[in-house]
Amino acid sequence: MRSNNRVYMPAVDHLRAAAAALVVIFHGVQMLRTDHDPVTPGMQPTWVYTRNPVETFLTEGHTGVALFMVLSGFILTTGSLGRNIDYRSFLRNRLLRVGPLFLVLLLIALVVSGQRFSLMGALQTTLGFARFNGGFWSGPFSQLLWTIGVELQFYVVFPFFLRLLDSRGPRPLVLFIACMMVLRVLAAASAPPGLDYNQMTYFSIVGRIDQFLIGMLAAYLFPRVKRYVGQARVTVLALAVVVVALWGFNQIHGYAEPGLFRTVWVDVEGLVWALLLVSYVGTDRFGTGRLSSVLAWVGERSYGIYLLHLPLISLLLIHHWRLHVLGGSVFDAAATAAVLVLPGALLLATLSFAAVEQPFLSLRRRYVSLEPVASPVATSVPPAQPRENGIEDGRLPATRLRA
Repeated sequence: MRSNNRVYMPAVDHLRAAAAALVVIFHGVQMLRTDHDPVTPGMQPTWVYTRNPVETFLTEGHTGVALFMVLSGFILTTGSLGRNIDYRSFLRNRLLRVGPLFLVLLLIALVVSGQRFSLMGALQTTLGFARFNGGFWSGPFSQLLWTIGVELQFYVVFPFFLRLLDSRGPRPLVLFIACMMVLRVLAAASAPPGLDYNQMTYFSIVGRIDQFLIGMLAAYLFPRVKRYVGQARVTVLALAVVVVALWGFNQIHGYAEPGLFRTVWVDVEGLVWALLLVSYVGTDRFGTGRLSSVLAWVGERSYGIYLLHLPLISLLLIHHWRLHVLGGSVFDAAATAAVLVLPGALLLATLSFAAVEQPFLSLRRRYVSLEPVASPVATSVPPAQPRENGIEDGRLPATRLRA
């Protein structure tokens, strides 16, 4: 059965829009609650725990970052599986995609930082180690740049993992994930007291690499399982699995009180999002209609939404601007983020997309050959005219996937 990727493209963008919205609402709930003033030095937000599983999308929306990571591995692999990659052109295209807006925001953050300015800190942030000692990540313009640094680290190794997937199938990637899981457990168990589990699993490639690779495996398996999982009822079931997993994470105080379980939570989180991803993208009707086009347009600008919403939240905090509804401080904060921050971030992202991102996107060139890789492992991606792809690109390559 053939499925046109024009249906897949908007469906992937829908999930990217959802990932950005999750992060925006999450930061709104954490920072805009009336019982918390993060502008005051030394103040830290208290975590929100809920008995309502659906509410965890408000309180544990940081999981949107994991969804972004899985999507990145999925999209890059979908566009490149079975083809040779020119390594230099691949890295050049990725830098042209994520680099311009990243550098603009980093320069702004450095200029407004005053005495906290650090050129070496900026370099460390660019290399993906922002949250370690010496990194520059303070202030609303730079707090989220650590994710782009981790993405860049993945881009460096992606072509090598792709070649393994092409030549030997999923086994090497599965073994690598298992090895990283064991090594994280060993590192945590043998570390001195006071280990920062969030640093190891959330803010670094050591934890995030599994989620990228899970996305790659999802792309490899997608043509083979689409006929079984590409149904609306399966998508609803997959969404329920995500909700239950996040609610359980919330109930054990997973983020604020991390423990050894965090070393394997990254894999659980990646797997549940991968299940939802392949089901949603495989259900063709989600990629059609006017609403689909609107959501896809938002998803195309998700990179800017993600990076530009914190300055807006800081502006609201400084002026004490909040919406007040009859749901308490958490719902007030969520409503403020949804009604004020999210649309404002979309406007900023639309401007940055046109002024900063698109001019450099036009400089990209093909990095995937038209000749298939000679491999004993048969791929499901037929010859195609590849197009640039990635977590922020807003489109899948012009390929047809078979299921």
